[in-house]
Amino acid sequence: MTLPAEDLPDSITVTVGQGGETGVDGGDSSDGGNTSFGDLILARGGKGGKDANTKMAEMAAVLIDRLTVAALFFADHAQVRDGLLFVSGGGWGLYNVPSNAVIAGAVVFVLDLLPGDKSGVLPLAVELQDPAGLSRWASPFDVEFVSTETAVRMCLVYPFATNADVEGRWSARILLESGTVVATHHIDIRLGD
Repeated sequence: MTLPAEDLPDSITVTVGQGGETGVDGGDSSDGGNTSFGDLILARGGKGGKDANTKMAEMAAVLIDRLTVAALFFADHAQVRDGLLFVSGGGWGLYNVPSNAVIAGAVVFVLDLLPGDKSGVLPLAVELQDPAGLSRWASPFDVEFVSTETAVRMCLVYPFATNADVEGRWSARILLESGTVVATHHIDIRLGD
């Protein structure tokens, strides 16, 4: 835009927009103020940023809709090799153990990542919980989503070991970082001599 000097008013008010405020204690930052040169030019202030927790929560909400837990179970041993899942002694439903014995095995799960155009990383955790709801073992992991037109299957194996000192229904759970349960599988543990 070109404006001849004779068309300019005698005085022009120039306003320089104030920068946005930094977020406090993990909060979002505020928008920046507008900058103007009289009524001739207006530059809108920049949009305030969102804190990392807000961004992660928004990304998790988008990505979780693309995640399906196709299988979740306990096994004596499992491994993923060359894209194939090998399982030995899988599908525990009832486990008899001596009192205060260590139970060890693997939590095995198969995730289907559905097609979608969003990419990102979804932080999850797999957890072993006793009948009282106490976490006995947990392992965080990330699922990386890529923009894809076809579904992708992931097989994951997490070895675990814990004391079997409580009888009853134990649970393997897959959790979002927020604590929301995505999937659960139960096993009954009976203690004996």
